[in-house]
Amino acid sequence: MGRHYQTLVSVLGIGVVLMLVAIVAGGSYLKRKMLTEMMSEVRSFHMSAQQAALDFSTVAEGVGYPADSGIVSAREYVGKLVAGGYLAKSNGDAILERYHIGNVSEKDPAHTTFLRPKPGKQSMSGAISYPLKEGPASLDPPRIPAYLPD
Repeated sequence: MGRHYQTLVSVLGIGVVLMLVAIVAGGSYLKRKMLTEMMSEVRSFHMSAQQAALDFSTVAEGVGYPADSGIVSAREYVGKLVAGGYLAKSNGDAILERYHIGNVSEKDPAHTTFLRPKPGKQSMSGAISYPLKEGPASLDPPRIPAYLPD
């Protein structure tokens, strides 16, 4: 009976260790997946906004950057990007839920923050901001309001 008991305890011990390893690996996978999804949403929005701003600067119609187009809310801006075919509605909804959109202009410095996570929405990346153009993100838009209201 003692030998069977030792075997059972050994098997249970190995099972517990394997479960702990699986939990740690699963948590890491979920964080990676969340970060990948977040960066995909932000990149999609950035590309859409850049294309819309480029079209606006060359043909002077459509939607440019918010401050250049007289946009007064984030919902209006995303709505115009969706209506113009620049952004998928599902991506627009995700952006509105998770980010503040900067009230930016074409004339703003390259390091002006264009997207900033809303408090509590990006728990693993609260410090990530997305710049208007290439360069580090560190400067809030220079106008009031700096970020469009929802």
